[in-house]
Amino acid sequence: MCELQNGATYKVKSQRKGSFTGMLIHHCETWATIEITDGKAQAMLAYNERSMGEEVTVRRSHCVFEIMGEQK
Repeated sequence: MCELQNGATYKVKSQRKGSFTGMLIHHCETWATIEITDGKAQAMLAYNERSMGEEVTVRRSHCVFEIMGEQK
């Protein structure tokens, strides 16, 4: 699994949530919490979808993270 950095911005490609960009707030070995800065996190039910400015938690093993830049 890739090494993640809190505060960095990532392009996230999730098997379950789709593709979006966001700042990593917190992560552990299993989960990552991201504040969405561009795009939308999809879900099976509309009320579980998350948009820009909202936080979403994803399972790291279902995602590919591509670093975009770091927050200063």
